[in-house]
Amino acid sequence: MPSENQNINLSSTGDVVGIAGGDISGVIGQEVSGAVSGGFEGNFNLLLEQLRESEKPELAKFSDLLDGVRGILEDPNSALSEKDKQKALRYLSTLGELGTEKKNGSLRQKAETAIDALTGILSKGGKLWSVSEPLLEGIQAFITSLG
Repeated sequence: MPSENQNINLSSTGDVVGIAGGDISGVIGQEVSGAVSGGFEGNFNLLLEQLRESEKPELAKFSDLLDGVRGILEDPNSALSEKDKQKALRYLSTLGELGTEKKNGSLRQKAETAIDALTGILSKGGKLWSVSEPLLEGIQAFITSLG
């Protein structure tokens, strides 16, 4: 698979499988499954799905922890500003990427920074901290288990 961005035009009467990060256009005549999105939310959903579908149970659990924190962040009653929520969601995405690229040392350093930043953001949310702390501890344990 190419590692650079490029346009791909195709026509098929059979199944087409893949991930697209750009604009998607065309006619779809049968069942569509999966997530299609050009935004952060769609990419994060794809990342969570990829972790859940792994044959390794620890990755599915990691996905559940990330999704739990996302649920806390998206709670309309949270005391966090929209800016803090968006930053926290980007940090969650970085953590999720570590689940798919566990041997990437640079990404691991970013993930350790992300967990610290998430801790800071969620501690601003008052009641959010008591709910999110066990989830963050689980995420930290996953990162530590990578060696």
